[in-house]
Amino acid sequence: MPGSEVVAATYRLHAVMCTEIAERSSDFKNRLVLLKMAAAWLTLAEQAEKNSQVYKTPEPLQQQQQPGTDVSKRRISGELSASGH
Repeated sequence: MPGSEVVAATYRLHAVMCTEIAERSSDFKNRLVLLKMAAAWLTLAEQAEKNSQVYKTPEPLQQQQQPGTDVSKRRISGELSASGH
């Protein structure tokens, strides 16, 4: 999946920020919650990396239209000719 490295890096950055805030916090409960959040972000980062190895997103297919095969144009043209325009 394109950008999965960026996603994992972003999750790791969130983990670092939670850890830094926890280190500055004087409240024990807040520190604990922030450290748990950091652990959760790291788990998400690891999962994103695993997913990128397992699930490969295919490149979008480009549809090639041949001249005269556009259905919407044919329908509009048919409606105009049927109405006498």
